[in-house]
Amino acid sequence: MDDQRAVQNCCRALVGLGLGFSPRTCNLSYPCQQKQCRTLKKFELHLDALIAVVVVLILAGGFIVYQRFQYAEAMQDNVDLTWEVETMKVDLQTMAVRLDACANGNDSEGRVEQ
Repeated sequence: MDDQRAVQNCCRALVGLGLGFSPRTCNLSYPCQQKQCRTLKKFELHLDALIAVVVVLILAGGFIVYQRFQYAEAMQDNVDLTWEVETMKVDLQTMAVRLDACANGNDSEGRVEQ
């Protein structure tokens, strides 16, 4: 009785998988269908493998988030340094104009010294 019930359950599973089996054609007396049923029975979900995959996915997601924060911080540092360089260039040009004015006998406000 248990064997017949196992055959019926296997036939239902094969029909449910959509492998070309129908309730009328499912007959485990054929070797190919017996192989399908044995393969179906051997399918197991290993909990340790599932846990390992979940842990790897969580770690990968965490690493991506960490890299995103690092990228945002580096981009802000880049913007700050770019502004600092541009400010230094403007200050340098201002000092060069003042030095030229002093060398020509003018003070920093454009007056001629006597």
